Amino acid sequence: MTKKRLPFYFSIDFEDFHHDSLRALNVRDPQSKSEAMRESYKKIKELSKKYFNSKKMTFFVTGVLAEKMPELIREIHDDGHEIGCHYNFHDNINKTNRQEFAFNLDEAIRKIFNAINTKPVGFRAPNFAIDSHNNWAYEELSKRF
Repeated sequence: MTKKRLPFYFSIDFEDFHHDSLRALNVRDPQSKSEAMRESYKKIKELSKKYFNSKKMTFFVTGVLAEKMPELIREIHDDGHEIGCHYNFHDNINKTNRQEFAFNLDEAIRKIFNAINTKPVGFRAPNFAIDSHNNWAYEELSKRF
């Protein structure tokens, strides 16, 4: 009897909370915790090997992270994982307008492409913050993904 194999889907919002928190406090050009991000990925790799047989995952990253740490995003991609788009900043989309959303979405796609030489094909809104008042966001997403 052949055992049916179930598909494996696992994604991670891989973001720099330190940077995002400082930015939320209106700190201009906040620094990233680069070493903490590298250590986080190292730990994820260890856990993936131990519990998931090193299966491939999707990492949703912000454009800012791809710009500030392209070598880390490239390493994740080169390890065979998918890099998805998590917007340019970790801002709630329901607190922006269509023009700002389109601009920041294009910025994120450009920065991710610059890091991995591949356009991301997936998107996840930060904090899942698209609501019924932001249906225009789906129209903008459909133009890009």
